[in-house]
Amino acid sequence: LFVHQTPVEVQDVTGASHSTPAHQLDDFKLVDMDGVPAEPFAAALIDRELGITRMIYTTGQARLLAQRTLVSSALGWDTPEIAVLSEWVGSDGIVLDPRHGPISIGKLRTEGFHPRAVAIEALRIRFDGGTVPTIEDLAVGFELGRFLRDPPVFDIEALRDLNGRVLAALPQDECVG
Repeated sequence: LFVHQTPVEVQDVTGASHSTPAHQLDDFKLVDMDGVPAEPFAAALIDRELGITRMIYTTGQARLLAQRTLVSSALGWDTPEIAVLSEWVGSDGIVLDPRHGPISIGKLRTEGFHPRAVAIEALRIRFDGGTVPTIEDLAVGFELGRFLRDPPVFDIEALRDLNGRVLAALPQDECVG
């Protein structure tokens, strides 16, 4: 795949343009030595075969997004609608990592966080519109462009508080177990 010497520009659903310099795309492989399609070729194939129409990327995935866009374009395929969201940061403004506490879903579950509390908190810090809709309402009226582009700030204490309220509101039969 020939890569031009100009940056790859990708427009997202909010109208923002995301540019990846050409030097970051040098000679990416399409097929592994064993003949298996490699990223980003495999991802573009899967998107096409499954009829994927919308995708969410983070700013940290700009190179992958540009590669997948190039592959789809080279093959004459439409690219899915794309939203590029900022990576989550801790209260210190640094991209999340283990020093911010439990950040994986598995760790949060192990520490006793209810899935509904995690989902609601994720919506609260990512959603643009003033109020956080219910998960069900968001699913019905889902629009990629309604999510904030600014980096959402993950606050474990806010999640703990919300988790307590979610657990307190659960019917007793759901609390056992």
